[in-house]
Amino acid sequence: MDSYKEYQTLPAYENAVFLGDTVMNPDSALKWSGKEPPPAIGAKVKMAFNRLGEAIVLGYFSEHGWLGLKVSLLDAPDWHKKQNDNDPIGHVFGAELSN
Repeated sequence: MDSYKEYQTLPAYENAVFLGDTVMNPDSALKWSGKEPPPAIGAKVKMAFNRLGEAIVLGYFSEHGWLGLKVSLLDAPDWHKKQNDNDPIGHVFGAELSN
């Protein structure tokens, strides 16, 4: 489960289970780190870090066994625009969302 993969529908996943700092889910399971279930494609979400603000969910991705969201930032900060040639696409994991 190391490689990056994109999904246009929500894949099977498990909520991440932690014991202290250790993830208890089996390595074979795709894990979601959010407090709430993954939002649907087209939903508006807000990121809780790096002043990324709000975004629209475009799809899903997985990397290193973790499920994330592929999003389009609605008002990307200047640093993101510079680093990404004004491309508003971003990738976030569940724990990075504001609920």
